[in-house]
Amino acid sequence: MSNLPAVMESMNKANDALLTLAENPKKLEQTKLLFLSAIKANEKLAKCTPESLIACLRDVTQYNLDLTKNSVNLVPYGGKATLILGYKGYEQIAMRCGSKGIKRDVVFEDDEFEIDLAAGVIVKHKPGNDRSKFKAVYAHTSMENGENYAVYLSEKQIGKKRSQSQSDSYWGEKGYEGMALKTAVIRLCKQLPNFNHDLISGEYQDKKAVRIEDNQEIIEAETAELGLE
Repeated sequence: MSNLPAVMESMNKANDALLTLAENPKKLEQTKLLFLSAIKANEKLAKCTPESLIACLRDVTQYNLDLTKNSVNLVPYGGKATLILGYKGYEQIAMRCGSKGIKRDVVFEDDEFEIDLAAGVIVKHKPGNDRSKFKAVYAHTSMENGENYAVYLSEKQIGKKRSQSQSDSYWGEKGYEGMALKTAVIRLCKQLPNFNHDLISGEYQDKKAVRIEDNQEIIEAETAELGLE
């Protein structure tokens, strides 16, 4: 049985509280419409508790997330909805924590590359001609206060993460490099001061998700959220 009527009622009751969190009331209304569209389009999501769905809506509102592609996923599991961030969601929140933006890239064997992890600085990255032999990925950011943070993950480290995933095929579907880069972004965000670590899942998530996008398309996809050590 769908909980949509109860969700709509809970949404109305929570409206005043949501408005206190919202930076833009118009954006809040658009977000609510996208949530309702997602719930209508997914039977499992429609059966989730209104409380869990409102909690997801509250987090999206509180962190003023732009619902662009690869930003936010809603995961129905065990009768409850869980908010899972895509890599762009992590990047958005990082910028609200003082990041000037996150640079992420793949390093190949033929590249000239040097990183100073202690200083959080990418010293050099000059791509070579041969882009066929994957070596590593990295993510880097400079903060408004002048601090720098960097993460470097070798092919071996990425391979270990992939082997731990319950949905190995998802790496092939989404692209190995893309999933590796997302892993680096998540690792980087874990280092940042003021980043809400509750938004970083500590376990792998291999569940059906409803991706919410600003073009109002609802796409059902397998979500494999990488856990962190």
